[in-house]
Amino acid sequence: MATTPKRKRTQSLTGSASKQPRQNKHPASPASISDVEASLDSACAAIQTRLSGRTLPLPSNAVAGINVAISKLGDITGSAVLKGESNSVLLIGPRNSGKTMAIRSALAQFHNANFITVWLNGLFHITDQLAVKEIVRQLHMETDVEGARPTAVADCLKFVIETLNSGSKENVPVVFILEEFDLFALHPKQSLLYTLFDIAQTCVNPVLVIGASQRQDCIELLEKRVKSRFSHRILFTRAPNTVEDLTELIRHAVTLSEEDGVADAGFLATFNSKVKALLKDEFVNEFVKDVINGSADVADIYKVLTSQLLLLTPEEPFLSVESFKVACSSQLQSPMRDLFNGTSPLEQVLLVAIKQCLYRQINTFNFEIAHEFYKDFIKSNSSKAGSLNFKKDVVFKAFESLQSLEFISLVDSVGNRCPRKHRMFKANISMGDICDLIEQSDEMSEAVKKWCRS
Repeated sequence: MATTPKRKRTQSLTGSASKQPRQNKHPASPASISDVEASLDSACAAIQTRLSGRTLPLPSNAVAGINVAISKLGDITGSAVLKGESNSVLLIGPRNSGKTMAIRSALAQFHNANFITVWLNGLFHITDQLAVKEIVRQLHMETDVEGARPTAVADCLKFVIETLNSGSKENVPVVFILEEFDLFALHPKQSLLYTLFDIAQTCVNPVLVIGASQRQDCIELLEKRVKSRFSHRILFTRAPNTVEDLTELIRHAVTLSEEDGVADAGFLATFNSKVKALLKDEFVNEFVKDVINGSADVADIYKVLTSQLLLLTPEEPFLSVESFKVACSSQLQSPMRDLFNGTSPLEQVLLVAIKQCLYRQINTFNFEIAHEFYKDFIKSNSSKAGSLNFKKDVVFKAFESLQSLEFISLVDSVGNRCPRKHRMFKANISMGDICDLIEQSDEMSEAVKKWCRS
């Protein structure tokens, strides 16, 4: 038995010369795998910077929805950082419509200019004290502030302002970016906003204040004294609202160019050809249409593309329809489905009753209203839905279970002192989601599905 393996090994080592060329041409050699891996790493890094918003996926004049905002914001920024003209401006648009991307693009136009940027976010800097500390840190004034020893936030901010006022038109301009601008307006007395807008009007040192908010009414949140200091320059952004615009955005986000650092020209050409084939696929086109007709949120499809990048390997280094489907299933699985699968048939029928409330534009309802729809259904389908006929107290327990699962929630300060069955609720799930859950349920009777469709 020992001679057989030795013979096979000898034959494999002393094989005919005709086998050697085939081994040299094998695509899975260590050298080719390392080259593909290097090209794949460079490609994924470049695409990820575009998907994360750190760089624009398109030239600024070709981004639908924010091209005008980028152009006007670039003019305002140029006046501040090149001519020393202080100003203030506000960007308003839905979430993930490109507000931060527009700001970064406008600032990137002047990367050779000398200016300082101070980034603040209302989600993180929830008090003026935290915001001022962050301003001091980003301006590298910690030592100066410690030497002056201000005793309060106002004193610290006053010291920063005096330092800026001591400069001149030739000093380095300072650009303040306030993301989640509406949250800063909720701070007591709005001292930070008042001070920043005031120094933008009166400070000798060039100052530009840029705010970004998703609330259309954020200007109305400002106090009169703060509003009087604001320049009332407002720019608007919007997310792509057509299939063509979103497809073009995706195409440029995942298409490689020579500037992306991919050394292998063959890999680059093959990768881009696979991207073209992917965007022509019927499944991908339907997915883009669903995003446009549903949330219209670019982040939804960027999450799928990011997940798809993580699935790429040196053995399968190109985007494909199969990996896109896998990424869709992993990223877009609704947690509502898992909650729904754990509910009882009675709770599911009550969800349909709530859907009937929403269909009739009864956006706030109580148990009694939902129970009336439930009783009407049981009466009209007594022969088919007899197993779903329960006493009122049992139905109320199921209604409370929906509240604990957060399918519904109490309306704030409405009827809190009323009996529990008369307290007002609102739905945390849409009519479309309820219908999808009911239709895709294998255990639901046809009578309930028909009632849901009505």
